[in-house]
Amino acid sequence: MAGALAVRLFYCWSHPMETRDGIGYIQFTQRWFEEGTAALPAFLQTQPPLFCYLSRALMFIGLSAEAATQLVNLSAGTLLLIPVYFAGKLLFNDKRAGLWLGALSAVMPTLVKYSCERLREGLYFFFAFWVICFWLHAVKQSRPMQNAFLCGLCAVLSLLCRYEALELLVFCGIGLPAAIFFPDRAWKNALKAGFVFVLGALLGVAVIRLLPGMPDILTIFVNRIWSQCLGTSINPV
Repeated sequence: MAGALAVRLFYCWSHPMETRDGIGYIQFTQRWFEEGTAALPAFLQTQPPLFCYLSRALMFIGLSAEAATQLVNLSAGTLLLIPVYFAGKLLFNDKRAGLWLGALSAVMPTLVKYSCERLREGLYFFFAFWVICFWLHAVKQSRPMQNAFLCGLCAVLSLLCRYEALELLVFCGIGLPAAIFFPDRAWKNALKAGFVFVLGALLGVAVIRLLPGMPDILTIFVNRIWSQCLGTSINPV
């Protein structure tokens, strides 16, 4: 992890230019911090808010919008090695495999890039890898119910970073119970695993909605679907 952080800091130093989308997120986070939720632009009506929300939270301790947005991704990109390690260790039943996969993810160019840019991808990858890690543990019968719950929770958190994570919710919600219990035809346990997964997802939604200053994430999600289908927003700001 120290090596991963060093590589990412070097990348930030050697690539000082910012992307157009990154500048947009910086400006949006700054406006959200200064004007509050009531002054949010229409941008938030269709965009998952978790990345900007965490960046805004860091601004309350004195960081600038530029530093806050970058720190969120740097932290997520460095901590990403934890779920990668456990997933690799479980897949190959060897600690060394987990360490090698962690080392690979520490220097993989795409992961390094997304960990340094002020975009949502770095945080999304962090939660998505936890989904994969918990899914693998559940399938391998390592505390399946507990890991099914955590899988649903992290799937919702990744959805609040990028809507592409909806595929994770669908795949895990349907595939997890079947993958765990289908060989034994234990349908009661399969239904129980599905219920626990949904419970974790609902808890994630409830906790996020209760965070101070968090906008209505359900309205944002519905507006996103509505805008994708009709090109308009239900409640534009």
